[in-house]
Amino acid sequence: MKYFDFVDKEPKIPALVVIGGGEPILADAAVERIVSRLLPPESQPMNLERLLAPEVGDFERLRESLCAMPFLAETRVVVVRECHQLKVEGRRALWSVAEQAPAGSTLVLVDLEISTGRGGKRPDPFTTLAGRSALTIDTSTRREDRERYARELLAAQQATFDAAAVRALAELADLAELRSDAEKLALLGRKITAKDVAAETLTPVEAKSWTFADALLEGKTEQALAMAYELLQDDPKGGTALCSALASAYLSTWTLARGERLTGRLAWKARTLGPIARRLGVERAKLGHDHSVRAFEALVTGRYDDARQLITVLVATLPKAG
Repeated sequence: MKYFDFVDKEPKIPALVVIGGGEPILADAAVERIVSRLLPPESQPMNLERLLAPEVGDFERLRESLCAMPFLAETRVVVVRECHQLKVEGRRALWSVAEQAPAGSTLVLVDLEISTGRGGKRPDPFTTLAGRSALTIDTSTRREDRERYARELLAAQQATFDAAAVRALAELADLAELRSDAEKLALLGRKITAKDVAAETLTPVEAKSWTFADALLEGKTEQALAMAYELLQDDPKGGTALCSALASAYLSTWTLARGERLTGRLAWKARTLGPIARRLGVERAKLGHDHSVRAFEALVTGRYDDARQLITVLVATLPKAG
């Protein structure tokens, strides 16, 4: 089932849900829809567990969690992300548990078709293994999906726009890029046109770099590294774009932490970076900016030529809000 079919038809949510495809943004949206349909906000702290697959050492723990009785709720929900990062043995162990997901609980596996940078043949996705009793949600997008996403995103920002602007945004196959540009365009305060879209559109490398920076500041380290490695695999010189985006993100966060406002082209980031700035504080935000600038300089000057290793070390040392 495609993502927007899931949104429109609201099918019954069974014991096993597998989210596949290649759009992390839609995968996150699908997870939140599932959680909100199954659990009211007041029940979530005691009945919702969120895990990263590579960090689960023993999947028997997952089985026990699924079998536990819900607390003042009708069900329990366990969400396991980053399943694509698992090696073959881990995938087998996880799928063994998933096949026996008990009624009364819901297991959500997020197994996106995203490169891990390790090479080799990728195992069959869980969406292929899932039987008819499971609900599968495909996050891959067609043009009409991207147009709908753009329209709904702009409408949520209370922006006005013409059909040509929506079509131009839909040309951006990457939803991270589309969202970044749509949020900036919404600040224009007037009707958005295709010409406005052309003037603001980020390159794919820039969009992915900003998404990487946002994920890292939010504390989603594994997800951020996967994005970075994928970008560097496609563009070995993309390390400077990654460091530049990090430096800009930390500078904006530092600005907000000092109680100042973002202006110009970065004003659109205030809504997402504001909560991060409050958690990081002034000193840690400045430290992240300084580290990122030094890493950028090391790549530009040639003092360091292994971008993947540099990004790995940088990510490990940067302060994060998560």
